Amino acid sequence: MRRTEMTLRLTQSEKSTLEELARVRGTTLAEAVREAIAAAAKRAKVS
Repeated sequence: MRRTEMTLRLTQSEKSTLEELARVRGTTLAEAVREAIAAAAKRAKVS
């Protein structure tokens, strides 16, 4: 898999939500962000 660097601008609420997701799943914040991006892409039917 190719890695791409990007900067995300999140509200404090969005960041807190992703941090909570990572904590609950026992993953890193980066992995929670990747999961969220993948889920959004799937919902948008982008492959």
